[in-house]
Amino acid sequence: MKEDLRKLNVLHLNCCQRILNVYWWTKTSNMGVYRISRQHPVSEMIKVRRWRYLGHTLSRQASIPHTRLGWARERKRRKENLKGPGE
Repeated sequence: MKEDLRKLNVLHLNCCQRILNVYWWTKTSNMGVYRISRQHPVSEMIKVRRWRYLGHTLSRQASIPHTRLGWARERKRRKENLKGPGE
């Protein structure tokens, strides 16, 4: 989850830099790019939307157990055998 958020932040920052024509030799910090573009990191936007959704869900439906609303860590998938059957 954290790795995915980090990748989204990097992509978003690169897109902002391209749109604003900010290159590496201008030595503008990441927060400077966000300030110029009046944007926030994607991870912060996702966090805010999750909290809004959680609050909305808790206020609307009392029948949903609170444990179901928590974002549990995803389990890692087992590595599949890359060889076909009988090989």
